[in-house]
Amino acid sequence: MFTVGFLNRRDRLGLLANIVAPIALAAALNALIFGLGWNQPTHGDHDAIAPPPWVIGLIWIVLFALLGVARWLLVLSSRVDVENAIRGRSISQAFASLHILIVMSAAYVFYAILPGSAVAGLIGNAITLGLAVVAVDRAIAVSRVAAVLIAPTVIWLAFATLLFFLDPAAQQIVSVSVSIS
Repeated sequence: MFTVGFLNRRDRLGLLANIVAPIALAAALNALIFGLGWNQPTHGDHDAIAPPPWVIGLIWIVLFALLGVARWLLVLSSRVDVENAIRGRSISQAFASLHILIVMSAAYVFYAILPGSAVAGLIGNAITLGLAVVAVDRAIAVSRVAAVLIAPTVIWLAFATLLFFLDPAAQQIVSVSVSIS
């Protein structure tokens, strides 16, 4: 039976579990998104530079796999220098940041797509982007390689946020929302 303890193994099986579990989560979310037709734009047509929905789903699968490997690297680092309280605190903070990032990334479908609100999507994107930056900052103190593996999530979220601002339909929605408030 698969348990959370299995993810904390420091061997190749642990690495495999840390890759497969996030990929399974991303694949399940993609199945939900595409199966229910939630992959349709919520605020107009896709911008010319926006990738097609299936590419976005594939990118998230790769990002989740990278986050899984980063988590495993933090597991490996956790047994080193355990007596050092500062290092132990850094490892705890890195784990917490990475786990929050994974949860927020998985929750993307609920804060961005389901509400049908471009503003909710922008806010969710900004929060997840901030968490990704914090996760990189916390991980770099423990494992530079783990931080490098988290960084593509920052880049992707920044790109997705930029696409929002380049989309004229989204800009109209934001201006209407701001003027109503």
